[in-house]
Amino acid sequence: MKNTLGSTDSLVLTSIASLPEELLCAIFSFLYDDNDGNLSTSLLLSHVCSDWREIALDLPWLWTKVRITQHNHTILEDILMRSNNRPLDVCVYLPDPTPQNATFGLWSTLILLARELKRCHSLDVSAPSPTYGLMRNAFIRDLKAPLLASLKLRRQGRSDGECVFPSVAFNPKVLTYVALDGVGLQSADLNGVRTLVLKQVNASWLPDCLGPDNALESLYLSRTSLQWSGRTLETPHLAHVTLRGQNPFPFLHAAWYTPELRSLTMSRLCMDHWMEILFFLSHVDPHPEKLATLTTLTLADCKTKDIMSDGDDVAALIEATPGLRRFNFEGKEAHPEPVLEVHDVWGGWPLLSDVYVDGVRVTKRGDGRALWRYERVRREDLGLKTNVEPT
Repeated sequence: MKNTLGSTDSLVLTSIASLPEELLCAIFSFLYDDNDGNLSTSLLLSHVCSDWREIALDLPWLWTKVRITQHNHTILEDILMRSNNRPLDVCVYLPDPTPQNATFGLWSTLILLARELKRCHSLDVSAPSPTYGLMRNAFIRDLKAPLLASLKLRRQGRSDGECVFPSVAFNPKVLTYVALDGVGLQSADLNGVRTLVLKQVNASWLPDCLGPDNALESLYLSRTSLQWSGRTLETPHLAHVTLRGQNPFPFLHAAWYTPELRSLTMSRLCMDHWMEILFFLSHVDPHPEKLATLTTLTLADCKTKDIMSDGDDVAALIEATPGLRRFNFEGKEAHPEPVLEVHDVWGGWPLLSDVYVDGVRVTKRGDGRALWRYERVRREDLGLKTNVEPT
């Protein structure tokens, strides 16, 4: 049996070694697309045998996904050389504060990153505050990233203040996606960004980065400060806004022009936030244009049965959103009863056509059995009998 297994292994190795170079390149390409930016795959392929190493080193695209998880700038320099000036997808992941004995290695790594930023296609940085401090010193002035299409910056661990990314000149015709978590930007041109994610930042700089003709279409806010005095932010193409754990009041109250806003999602909305919204809607005339243009409203992971228990509260929301066509309720706490129980709900929203719970339509315009349909969907979700006729 050992002889048989040995001969079989030998046969397999011989077969692999005899594969045409074109087929090996196709296999490498498949593994490259599936490695999620982990260079271990590329390094592994280049250490199978001398033939594979020769092929791997002759494929510059195999070395364009750069993941920096340590301070060994020598390895990074070799990898950058193998990529042969191709556009790079760079991920910097340093979860722990930098040890004092590794500061020099990290500094050298950041210097290399600054040098190659001009050919980065995407940059994803997740690091503690000290690393961002070193980055601001390592990134020289007048640094440009003309090919950068995606920028993700996240601060690891706690910090007394917000981290700030170095000043870099982006190409507004290329950069379309920006996600910031605890990290701010300075003097950045974001006019071409279509999707913007802001978490735990002070976005007072936003009006300076978005001109009146910006291309922003989708915005995600979470625990973000929206305060700018004496200025109006214009986002003429903004259509989708998601507020997660974010007090909606600053967004509604901010000097923010959103003529094309169609979809608003409010997630994890607490009672205090809801009461603040209703107070705002009850005392502001006319109602904010941000709500007047809405066609879809989604409440996710909100205790809607509590926050919308008063019919007058729902009536205030109806008055502020006359163009609403669809109402979505998502999550375990999603209960549309307050909306469905409001007298003449369809008359209040003249354009409303559907109410959905977790993607399932529970009622449509002209259906007088709204609460029964909702109860049936809920019973089906719980695996209970559904042979309950409407009253």
